[in-house]
Formats: sequence, C-alpha cells, structure tokens
Amino acid sequence: MFIAKLQGSFYFTMIVYMVSNRTGVSTLRDSDSILLQMKLLLKINDILLSVCGCKTYNVIRNLTAPNSPSSKSYVELVELLKTHFQPKPSVIMQHFIFNTRVRTQGEFIATFVANLKQLTEYCAFGEALNDMLRDRLLCGVNDNAIQLPLLAESNIDFKHTFYYKISIAMESPAK
Repeated sequence: MFIAKLQGSFYFTMIVYMVSNRTGVSTLRDSDSILLQMKLLLKINDILLSVCGCKTYNVIRNLTAPNSPSSKSYVELVELLKTHFQPKPSVIMQHFIFNTRVRTQGEFIATFVANLKQLTEYCAFGEALNDMLRDRLLCGVNDNAIQLPLLAESNIDFKHTFYYKISIAMESPAK
C-alpha cells in the first residue's frame, strides 16, 4: 500500500532512478524488480540491517548465528542488541551497592532516600522493598541524633511513619 502511494510521485521516481543506477538497470521497464527491492528496503528490520554499520552488523550476525540476521524481526534484533550492549546488572552486585550505601557528610536525608530508591531498580527486593529501604536508611543515616530515637521504636514502617519520625528526631537535638 505504501509503495502504491509512492508510485507516480517525484520521490518514487527519484528512488527508482537511484536504485536503477545503483543496480545497473538502464530503463524503468524493470520497475517490478525495483519495486520488490523497495519493498525489502522499506521493511524496518532490513533498514536496521542496512544502516547499522559494519561492526554492529557483525555483532548482529554473530548473535543470530547459525541463522541469518534477516530471519529475525526488528523487535527480535533490537532485543538481541539491548541484551548484548546493555546486559542487566547482577542482582548480587546491586545488593552490595545498595547495602553499602551510606549518607555522605552534608547530604540531605531526602536526597539519600531518593538515591536509595534509585539503587533498588535492579535489586529485585519484591515485597521486602520497604523493609530493605527502612533498614538501609536507618543504618546508613550516619547521625546518632537521628538513629538513636528511631532505634528506640519497636516498629517503624518506612512508607507511613518513617519520614515523620526522622523529622521529629532531627528537631529534638535543636530543643
């Protein structure tokens, strides 16, 4: 349908001219062949394979071996490239980074909490997420004036009361 819309347009004529010059066809009577070539060119995965560059194409070829890259859909090719170039981080490494994060000197608690939440992206804590955030916040806050009153509490829920209790703990040394 898209090719049918192109026929008769200036752009189609230019594309046919460029393809015919490139392939050595000297007349437009071979336009059926050129249309088939255009149909292949207009497939998105074929475009990806055509313009991705030699190094990337070789990576794709290696990732799809023993099949050819053209046997895969665009979505499959993109997923292969994402997995290859941006592998998911190790959960154990992400737990280590999360569990060793402490608040730096002068860092606002809100900033520390935001950074902790960001660090949980690949930790796969699931249902334990709020407990892990609460514990890491309590251990990593690096301020006895905040930690001691919170440690005296029997049950602290990160979601509902933790921020309130931190604000009370921060105000108490000033009194």
